[in-house]
Amino acid sequence: MSKKSSGPLSGLLVVDFTAFESGPLSTMLMADHGARVIKVEPPTGDAARAVGCSHATHPDLFEETVTDMFQQLNRGKESAVLNLKDPDDSALAKKLVAKADVVVENFRPGVMAKLGLSYDDVCASNPKVIYMSISGYGQFGEFSKNPAFDVVVQATSGFMSSTGIPGGQPTKAGCSLADATSAIYAYSAAMTALYGREKTGKGCHIDIAMQDAMMMAQCDQLSTSFITGKPPGLAGNELAQMHPFGVFPCKDNTQLALCIGSPHQFAGMAAAIGHPEWAEDDRFKFPVPVATTHREDFNAVFLPVLATKTAKEWKEIFDKAGLPVNILYDFIELEKSEFLQERKIVAEYKGMKVVGNPLKLNAYPDPADNLREAPTLGKQTDAVRKEFT
Repeated sequence: MSKKSSGPLSGLLVVDFTAFESGPLSTMLMADHGARVIKVEPPTGDAARAVGCSHATHPDLFEETVTDMFQQLNRGKESAVLNLKDPDDSALAKKLVAKADVVVENFRPGVMAKLGLSYDDVCASNPKVIYMSISGYGQFGEFSKNPAFDVVVQATSGFMSSTGIPGGQPTKAGCSLADATSAIYAYSAAMTALYGREKTGKGCHIDIAMQDAMMMAQCDQLSTSFITGKPPGLAGNELAQMHPFGVFPCKDNTQLALCIGSPHQFAGMAAAIGHPEWAEDDRFKFPVPVATTHREDFNAVFLPVLATKTAKEWKEIFDKAGLPVNILYDFIELEKSEFLQERKIVAEYKGMKVVGNPLKLNAYPDPADNLREAPTLGKQTDAVRKEFT
């Protein structure tokens, strides 16, 4: 069994049938905060064990070849290898879920039913169970049986239709955004259902669709399109509704993120940049004219001024004006940044840098202070068999 934690979810038993990213990330958040998470893996293991950079070069630190992706998403869990098509292993899995507080799976709809582990099957022996299904398109609907990976959902959710440089090709996000977004909603849904169970004593089946999660992530743009009947189109690094609001080039090819969200901020920006008259120019009255009909007119005077200083220099100027601004960081710069070290969002385990937990609860230790290694394949199988047989 993994080292016990004093986190807020201590005492909670989670049985995790998930693989790759959306499911494992949601249960990682649970493990970080003290839940006991038993990861049920096939004999070949979660495919994510082979995805990403290998840390096999540190045999003195890790018990087996491990990838950064698997270590990041499965830290603090136990691993039990079960062949769910084998009668004995299937029987053990059913005993596991009969005692679980939370069961999480991210197979295609119908797979768990074929294995005798559907919500109805589990609920029959464990009516208080919180059973969560994560899939590309949900448990019902036209696309529900279709397989899906992150980029497919980024496309079908409309996300890629507004991501990219105008005149260019639609572009996916740089990260697995649909996986991450659905994982966060899955975690929040599980916590919501657990709170509900405390009041009613009832469990439930949670249906998380990656498609639904991505659409909620775009709810502001979608609501505008629903009203106007027009898609936003490729917006590049700017925002259609306000301007300047995005990432802008400065001297020496440095990039500045500047977001002006009110007439007061626009006036402050104009004064700080040395052109207070812009705030009185009818073409640039914030937010509508400059964001729509006169965006190009504004850029014609704004961008040349930005090009006279580096992003770092403009940040210092705009900081004094109290504006939302910062420079663009790459991943290596982030790793070294003091403000993220202070937040413990860049954490270290056995010499390997990982992303810490963003949920900061002042009544409990930060999970970054007690990171637990991801399990070797099947490490706890024998112990789980003994405990639950």
